[in-house]
Amino acid sequence: MRSRYSAYALGNVDYLLETQVSQDRAGVERFAREARFTGLEVLEAVDDVVEFLATFQVGSERHRLHERSRFELREGRWIYVDGTTPRSGPVRRETGPGRNDPCPCGSGKKFKKCCG
Repeated sequence: MRSRYSAYALGNVDYLLETQVSQDRAGVERFAREARFTGLEVLEAVDDVVEFLATFQVGSERHRLHERSRFELREGRWIYVDGTTPRSGPVRRETGPGRNDPCPCGSGKKFKKCCG
């Protein structure tokens, strides 16, 4: 999961397509190009399922993706098969960080004391 997140962040479309069942190259390229990834938290990894929370921005909108991804081990390599969104409520869309949120620049300071 972490390697796929890194590949999205770096725009490594070839790696993403090599490690997933679906071969929608245009969709993967568009998402990797438009989204700026800002964080990944692996919530649980059991057998072939990884539950994670990824944060990213598209333009000025911040997004959170909470997903349970299913993987299969094929020829020694983990391949993304599919994912479901847990029923924990709607995905929140925000326009920017709040004053007391950590600054998205990664400084570790509050947004209001850094870039805000």
